[in-house]
Amino acid sequence: MWTDVVSLLYIRALVFSCLSFKSRTMLTAGMDTTSTTLSRILWLLADRQDVQDKLREEFALAHETGKELDYDYLQNLPFLEAIIRETLRLYVPLALDTVLTTADY
Repeated sequence: MWTDVVSLLYIRALVFSCLSFKSRTMLTAGMDTTSTTLSRILWLLADRQDVQDKLREEFALAHETGKELDYDYLQNLPFLEAIIRETLRLYVPLALDTVLTTADY
């Protein structure tokens, strides 16, 4: 059915553009939840100076090791992980749509 080269290239381009569109949509949707979570973290840290100081100490100790603070290294900071998890527990970054039934169906 799709034997000629032009048709195969067309199908490949169509699949690529569809995947590209879907990945952009997922990234855009993910950016909103990420920005909301980061905003909540900063808001909570601004309110709790003691937590801020402890997190600053953890970063200072990590920086003293001389290693690059890349993504993998930051994942191994326990207090930072605890702050992120606690923020997600307190403020779930999901839109909730509740429906209340008022009559039997």
